[in-house]
Amino acid sequence: MQLTSISYYTHQGKRDFQEDHWSCGLNYLLVSDGVGGLAKGDKASEIVSSVTKSFLTNNPPGGHDIPAWAQNLTSAILQTLWEQVRENPESHGLGATLAMVVQVEDQIYAIHIGDSRIYHFAADGTIKWVSKDHSFVQELIDAGIITPEQATDHPKRNVITRILQGKKDHQVKASVTQLKSVDNGDIIMVCSDGVLESWTNEGLSTLVSRMADTWKIICEIKKHCTEHSSDNNTAVVARIS
Repeated sequence: MQLTSISYYTHQGKRDFQEDHWSCGLNYLLVSDGVGGLAKGDKASEIVSSVTKSFLTNNPPGGHDIPAWAQNLTSAILQTLWEQVRENPESHGLGATLAMVVQVEDQIYAIHIGDSRIYHFAADGTIKWVSKDHSFVQELIDAGIITPEQATDHPKRNVITRILQGKKDHQVKASVTQLKSVDNGDIIMVCSDGVLESWTNEGLSTLVSRMADTWKIICEIKKHCTEHSSDNNTAVVARIS
């Protein structure tokens, strides 16, 4: 089992700054969406990406308890974010999300913090699993106060309840899920919330059902987001084979 045919794009949307970062390798996909405004969010998401790449090299996940490994990764990112703020006080307030999948031997794990999202599609477009956002509107959905449809344009839809942030002694727990029923031909997508301004789960499911080529999927997502998303938008898509 491998992550293959990896395709990706990133777009600034209608924002003044690009605060998304993505990265990928033979055994992982990652998207991080920065917050903090100006260059601070950009720096935060860059740190998430660079620390993760280094951590994967120096501390490969094979043979580890993956939730514990993910928490060690989280701690390494938080330490670097705090060092950035300590050395550059103007960076106070910077933070970022984390959404990644990592292959460990013949298993695939999803690790996320914040409202960047991870999808696991069957080859026919059926959503086998999707990450649950760490956000205010998701808590309202879980409590039955609003519907997922109402969350789309809720005034507090951008309020995140869990984030990687550059604060002294800041702690946050990553959500870790082992993907089940992973089959040949399945599609994995990791994206920032800017993609979700233009795409519903149903729309993404239909898109994957029509297109097996990951690059064509990416091109369709980018085209629609370029026309309809105001936020930074980034996606990384891979096929399981």
